[in-house]
Amino acid sequence: MAWLLAQYHGELSDRFHLYSPAGRTLRTVLDKCDLSAAANEVGIPTPRTWLPREEGDLAAIWEQSSSCLVKPRTQAYFYGADKGLMASSLPELKRCWRQYKSARYPAELQRDILNVSLPLIQEYLPAATNEVLSISGFAMRTGGFIDTRACRKILQLPRRAGVGLCFEDCEPDPELVQLLSALCSRIGYFGVFEAEFIRHEGRPLLIDFNPRYFGQLGFDIARGMHLPWLAQLCATGHEEEARQFAAAPNHKPKPEYYADSFALKWHLNTGAMFGAISAKEKQNWLDWLTSRPDRFVDTFRQPGDMGPAVAAATSIFWRTLRHPRGFLRHASRESR
Repeated sequence: MAWLLAQYHGELSDRFHLYSPAGRTLRTVLDKCDLSAAANEVGIPTPRTWLPREEGDLAAIWEQSSSCLVKPRTQAYFYGADKGLMASSLPELKRCWRQYKSARYPAELQRDILNVSLPLIQEYLPAATNEVLSISGFAMRTGGFIDTRACRKILQLPRRAGVGLCFEDCEPDPELVQLLSALCSRIGYFGVFEAEFIRHEGRPLLIDFNPRYFGQLGFDIARGMHLPWLAQLCATGHEEEARQFAAAPNHKPKPEYYADSFALKWHLNTGAMFGAISAKEKQNWLDWLTSRPDRFVDTFRQPGDMGPAVAAATSIFWRTLRHPRGFLRHASRESR
């Protein structure tokens, strides 16, 4: 959707209020190769990354890193189930590379991102499994951020590289915020964003930049950063009002934890059923889920409004019925 908004920015702006960049900016953000290069230019380090053009190039890459993640070059129009596949041997690296290389992209995207079908190889760092730092916020067209929040992704599925299930509040690192502001200015990005980092040898490494709404958006809203309203104000020409709104003090108690409780319980129960999760780990996560109900935000469950929770549960059951082999694979292997 972010790519489509940029690609047809001219036509859409005649009919809709937009507050997002067009053309080259979004291409830089959505192409992980260009994003890594732009981040490095402003002083934001990234994991070691390779873009092999032939399968024969993989052996030389494997000699430099004994554990790799294979990723699509862009998430735009990528319909695979996994954000990244881990390879722990050269034959496995070749298999994952072939799997992602077989993905098909529309002709417009192929013209926009040269060699878009070539997968990336990224050095796998264990911290990506245990803790991912997220910094989200709102960048102004004239430069700078008017608001930011940070949280740690403490559980994701699949464990090695996946969608976040559980998060906890933390304070944004001022230096990282400044570097992200420089990155946005460098590439001309403005609007809602979320950047993800892992920490390696004391340094935060950028692994992703999302130019859109994101999964834990409700956590930011509960903590006082109303990103959809900021986007509405700025899109309709009220940028100064947006600045004042973002700067207004928030006296409500700040939530500390955020989780998709239904998906978490589903994962814990199915993982325990297939031996991928121990009874002790399952109980630890259930205790975490109920430890601070006064400081907890649930993705879908809300007293008096159970519709979203019912819809989410129905979606999980339906996906399981439609793709039983995928469910068994994730429950028995990917959840480890």
